[in-house]
Amino acid sequence: MDKSFWLDKWEKQEIGFHLAQVHPLLKKYYQTVFSQADGVFVPLCGKTTDLTFLLNQGKYVLGCELSEKAVAAYFQEHRLEIKKQQLGEFVEYQNDHLSLLVGDFFKLSAAQLVGCQAIYDRAALIALPESMRKQYVAHLTNLMPHASLLLVTLEYPQPQMAGPPFSVEKKEIDSLFAFAEVNSVYTNNIIEKEPKFAARGLSYLNECAYIIRW
Repeated sequence: MDKSFWLDKWEKQEIGFHLAQVHPLLKKYYQTVFSQADGVFVPLCGKTTDLTFLLNQGKYVLGCELSEKAVAAYFQEHRLEIKKQQLGEFVEYQNDHLSLLVGDFFKLSAAQLVGCQAIYDRAALIALPESMRKQYVAHLTNLMPHASLLLVTLEYPQPQMAGPPFSVEKKEIDSLFAFAEVNSVYTNNIIEKEPKFAARGLSYLNECAYIIRW
């Protein structure tokens, strides 16, 4: 998937994937996954309010986002002073315990994530087509050889709708993370709460959560 696809989405403000409130599954599983971590990495973070929730728990939060417009919007909407600098191929927006790196996730280095022990992925894996998901997981584990991950995914009949977001079923999660301890902790059909997806012809839409450790 071309980077310009997501940059164009932010430019046109076609961001139906953005949630205005903290994701309920982050609240539900926060203690289990993140309570012992000093820092949390949020890949493809956009301008999610989940960043604020994690910061409010006293965590160091490191996000990576392709769109500088999304990162700038987060700082503006939360009235945060910006300390901005160039870090190699990335532009860093920093404030206290928050660091958002603007750039390509696949160009991150392990040295940039040394302060993180846990990962929160609500919108990264499901944003990628199947052809890129193995590469994503491989790079994630290279960045963090040991980590706890809260992964939120969607399941639906893929032929009924072209992603993103893409359907990623449990058997694929088990395969992608075959090296890790994978626990499926939540599955709920949310199609009645998502009329825009029902209008696109989906017969069901399962929201799923996994706690994964390696």
